[in-house]
Order: sequence, then structure tokens, then C-alpha cells
Amino acid sequence: MFKKISNYFTKGAGHLEKLAEARGGRLEDKDLQQHMKDLNLKEWKFDQEANRLSRRLSTKGYLNTSEFVQAVKGVAERMGVTPDIKNGGDYLDLTLAGKDAKGVSQGEVGLASAIDRLEKSYQGYIKEGLKKPDYKLELNEKDEEDIYNSLTRAKKNEGKGYGQSS
Repeated sequence: MFKKISNYFTKGAGHLEKLAEARGGRLEDKDLQQHMKDLNLKEWKFDQEANRLSRRLSTKGYLNTSEFVQAVKGVAERMGVTPDIKNGGDYLDLTLAGKDAKGVSQGEVGLASAIDRLEKSYQGYIKEGLKKPDYKLELNEKDEEDIYNSLTRAKKNEGKGYGQSS
């Protein structure tokens, strides 16, 4: 069972924990594609053969790549998802594949969206954060709620219950 950890990397309202507790099994390809579209995951690629999501994220201009990686790991832990992160100097290779679901689940899709939102926040940090010493790299409550609602809405509307695949 998922265990809650510190909210150091995000000040959200627990939506990620709820997603972790009930994320269900492997998503069918059509459901996965719809979630990716709904969450605007244009930078992420789905490898159907390997059943995983992947993305290369450029870190050029990042002052502290390790801070970004730690933020991703903090959110991932809250969601009960284990990302594979490889640091290539000026890029990160991110791979998300559910080991227990033998494919991509709502948890991995949710983490992909969270990573994209963290990246956007980090870009804001580069522009504005240097002027604000108390700036923290984190998801806000609205980000968490948007991810959770997007992933749960489709299943509820289909009448299949949250976390169940077709």
C-alpha cells in the first residue's frame, strides 16, 4: 500500500495520493491515447511494444538539474510510481512503465503530466526565482487537482469505475 511522505516538493491537497491508492491496472491503448490528449502530453512518446512512456527533456540553461530530479522523485513517490531517470548532462531521459501493471497505468500518465508541470514551474524559476529566494519547485493544488480530475473523469463517465481498464 502507498505510504504518504512529506509534502516538501508539493503543497497539493492530496490528489496525488488518491490517484496512487486507486490507480488501477494497465490502460488500454485507446484510453492511454485519450488521457495523453486530455493532459496535453505532446512531448511524451508511447512505445507500444515496450509498454512505456518516454521523453527526453532538455536541461540546457537549468542551474540545478539535481533539484529538478529531486522534485520529480518527490512527486513520483507520492504517486507510487517509479520513474527511470537518466541524466545525460544537458538532458534527462525519462521513462515511465508500471511494473506491477505490466504496462502504463493512470499513475504513469499522471506522473508524465506532473513532470511537464514541474518543467514549466522550473522554467519560471529560472526567469523569476533567482529574484525570489523563497521560491520552491513544486506542484500547486490546482495542478494536482487538474491531473486527478482529468484521469478520473473519463472512467467515471464510462461507468466502469475509477482505475479499471476496458
